[in-house]
Amino acid sequence: MKYIALLFSLIYSIQGIASPQSIEGKIVFTDGTPVKNTLLHLVEPQISVTTNELGTFSLSKLKPGSYTIQLHLSSGLVVVERVDFSNDKNTNVILDKPDIERIVVTASLTQRSALDMSIPVNVLSNEELVSKRGSTIGETLADEPGISASPYGAGASRPVIRGLSGNRVRALQNGIGTLDASSTSPDHAISSEPLLAQQIEVLKGPITLLYGSEAIGGVINVVDGRIPNQSSIEPLNGSAEIRYNSGNNEKAGVARLDGGTGMVAYHVSGYFRDSGDQSLPSSLNGDLLNSDVDANGATAGISLFDGKEGYFGVAIGKYANNYGLPAESKLEEFIRLDIEQNRTDIEGKLYSPFNGIKSIHLKWGKNDYQHVELEGEEIGTVFSNDADESRLEIMHEALSGWQGALGIQFNNRDFSAQGEEAFVPPSTTKSTGIFWVEEKRFGEIKIEWGLRHDTQTVTSSAILEEMETKSFSTSIGALWRLNPSYSFALALSRAQRPPNAEELLSNGPHLATQTYELGNINLAKETANNIDISLRKHLGKLNFTINGFYNKYDDFIYERATGEIEDELPIFQFEQKDASFKGIEIDSDWLLFENGLDKISVQGQVDYVRATLSNGENLPRIPPIRFGVGALYETTNWFVDVTARRYFNQNKTAPFETSTDGYTLVDVKFNYQLSSGFFDYTFFIRGQNLLDEVVRNHASFIKDIAPLQGRSITAGVRAAF
Repeated sequence: MKYIALLFSLIYSIQGIASPQSIEGKIVFTDGTPVKNTLLHLVEPQISVTTNELGTFSLSKLKPGSYTIQLHLSSGLVVVERVDFSNDKNTNVILDKPDIERIVVTASLTQRSALDMSIPVNVLSNEELVSKRGSTIGETLADEPGISASPYGAGASRPVIRGLSGNRVRALQNGIGTLDASSTSPDHAISSEPLLAQQIEVLKGPITLLYGSEAIGGVINVVDGRIPNQSSIEPLNGSAEIRYNSGNNEKAGVARLDGGTGMVAYHVSGYFRDSGDQSLPSSLNGDLLNSDVDANGATAGISLFDGKEGYFGVAIGKYANNYGLPAESKLEEFIRLDIEQNRTDIEGKLYSPFNGIKSIHLKWGKNDYQHVELEGEEIGTVFSNDADESRLEIMHEALSGWQGALGIQFNNRDFSAQGEEAFVPPSTTKSTGIFWVEEKRFGEIKIEWGLRHDTQTVTSSAILEEMETKSFSTSIGALWRLNPSYSFALALSRAQRPPNAEELLSNGPHLATQTYELGNINLAKETANNIDISLRKHLGKLNFTINGFYNKYDDFIYERATGEIEDELPIFQFEQKDASFKGIEIDSDWLLFENGLDKISVQGQVDYVRATLSNGENLPRIPPIRFGVGALYETTNWFVDVTARRYFNQNKTAPFETSTDGYTLVDVKFNYQLSSGFFDYTFFIRGQNLLDEVVRNHASFIKDIAPLQGRSITAGVRAAF
């Protein structure tokens, strides 16, 4: 309670806030052409107006300050800009003619586009998400710069960001943790379904300020819109999609309905996925045994809106996933995971509730999660993870040009693994975090900074007394718009992560990783000191993003191979040692030819990460260097995209780790759009691994027994109304 009292005392001390007034302005392109008859939407508070023939607009009862606006252009592109509406009541917005769509990143506190953030961000949405969608979140994101995956068959695959995964990359669902057991083991699936996703956001580097210590390596946020946060313009709209994959005989489908009238908006969605064993490349013959998947789920949500004052919504969701863990031989006893999660979410937001406060935003999520590991027909281990998370964000009005927020976050987790092969004792983890973030523009330079303090407690019958750890994180960033085409970003951060229950208390065979794990109650918190530098070009025929990063860890927590054997498994002990991660990411797009609506462009991509301990040892499961090229032809209602990516050998291995050979992946994507009556159709075909290469993903724990799927074709259709 003392944190809440401090939070509100700081807020109420703000003085001299401007009162609401009418704001008038004009939007023009850089050549002076007015942006006419265009829908202008303020993200917060939710206000929409349309510019006239001269590009002018008027907003009533708006307080001066910095706002995120969306402009829905006649070309179909949505442009996101951060605009300062000043006290002089007249604001001119000079808009670059966009070559790429700018999407609001919901995981950022002030809801802005990726180009307006000092940290590197990747966003998948719209047609790009449809064409790249895989059976897991990891597979869906695996081709993005700086991101790979750690597949454990077709049922589970966690994203790997710059060589980090597990409990250092936080998986979110609409800004709240997935509340599952996916971070405890690589064979545990993330309980977010790609088929339901409207948008997937990846924030790279330490994001601990907003989302806590488990985001020390980055954040994956899956946005599915289960709680409507905008009042509905139409009483009913929806979409449905079906798809088939030849590589594992996968049949999948999803449907959603959204709508409402006036003060009420609703959402309903559901999906299914049914697949057989994955086919292996022809040189290996046969299928990957016990790699089939049977999954389904549904969500439903409703929100009430009070004009421009705010909204309150609630949603329920069910997730079920039954999948096999790959086996080398039919002689083995097949192991399956049967996961069930029931989840409830609440979200509410008030706009300008009282003087000095721009908004108050509350989110809360609670789940009932259980999964059973079946050994043949018998129950081997039962995992339970009952958790809840809540966060409150209070954003203040601009004060001397500074705009920001105070927040508080609570996490509670009761975790248990019961059975003969349970490798970690039951535990309860509670954490409380308070944070403060601010930003201000100085001409073409924007400065961001923030602070966060966390307290974590772990209790268990395996330890005599409660273990409490306090951690502190801070960051400062700058975004400098060099000219209309180029921008430069710099982010410096110091983030801390306390050891979790598994790292402290593990003691037993962990069959998913084929190791005997020993925890260490003497572990201290680890500290990451990170620098991120970005150069971005986003106008003209050539667009690119170049990111470079260096991350030095003090007391990095890792599993050391002891060289000893227990229960026929190698013993790995959790220990600490200083470590460093460094790398580079390049993503580029060059428009070679344009004639009306016909365009030809080429893409290039490079990413590389090097991770070592202070004694020179390599860290395990670090993805190799990767180069990619592609060519895209697009016209009025269809496009074809051909890509080739070269993954090099990975010989920089940790002790007792095997190396992997390089390989080349060639993919082709084709999309065709058609409108007929009330429906808009998208037909899509995707060919993957067309060279039928043997692919052993170095980040996978089971790369030696489970190569990735051979040549496959995915085809489907999506209908929207």
